[in-house]
Amino acid sequence: MLSRRPILLTNLATVLVGMGLYFAFLGLTDFVQAPVFTGYGFGASVLSASVIFLLPGAIAGFLTALASGRYIDRFGARTVLVVGAATGVAGFVLLAAVHDEPWQVIAAGVLVNAYISLAYGALPALVVREVDSGETGVATSMNAIARTVGSSIAAAVVAVLLGRSQHGFTAESSFTVIFALGAGTAAVAMLLIACTRSRLRPAVSLADATESRAMNHEWG
Repeated sequence: MLSRRPILLTNLATVLVGMGLYFAFLGLTDFVQAPVFTGYGFGASVLSASVIFLLPGAIAGFLTALASGRYIDRFGARTVLVVGAATGVAGFVLLAAVHDEPWQVIAAGVLVNAYISLAYGALPALVVREVDSGETGVATSMNAIARTVGSSIAAAVVAVLLGRSQHGFTAESSFTVIFALGAGTAAVAMLLIACTRSRLRPAVSLADATESRAMNHEWG
């Protein structure tokens, strides 16, 4: 199945989106909990990090996920994914470049979570349209594995970068690199999908729609 160029590129994009999820979640969580005297971070506790910095993005992702099905039906999975990835690039760039105030980090987190939500809704829908009806189970399972692969790679990369210490604490440059990698993965995913030329089989059956929706918004 991966010998087909559209399927290969779509799954490569899925790997990159999976990486973006962990670059955002792990990087953002550690960043806001860094002590203020390090010159960055906000010294947030686990509770305040969750409620103040992560919850707004989670709510944005949830609301975007609810609406993404309509966007996909109206504009197409490819368009939704490209727009979502562009949103992710903007969010990650903001995190890397502007993170001195809490509202800046929260706003960037909202953009990144919207990206992940749109992408995780559009990718399965795109995969289902790329294959014959009898191959949807294999195609969507492969897509789910691609997400896990991306998440695993990103987790390892983040662990290495966070291990770089400066006076006993992670260097700010490590977080900048993490967020820059998030922007890079979103940009490459956008490019892969935008440049894909596929046959996009019309979703004419109830089984097609059900298979696509079953994979939508499944994070991780």
